[in-house]
Amino acid sequence: MNVNADGNDFFTRTQVVDRYFDRQYFFPIPQGEIDIDKNLVQNIGY
Repeated sequence: MNVNADGNDFFTRTQVVDRYFDRQYFFPIPQGEIDIDKNLVQNIGY
C-alpha cells in the first residue's frame, strides 16, 4: 500500500525495501530433533 497517498492511490502496491535471503536465513536444525523425526533433513550448509 502507498501510505503516502490518499484516495485510490493509497491502494497502489509500492515496493518499500529490497530484501534478499542468504545462508543465515536458514538456521541449523538441532541433531536431537533430527533423531526424533527421521523425515527431517539438515538445512543446506550446516
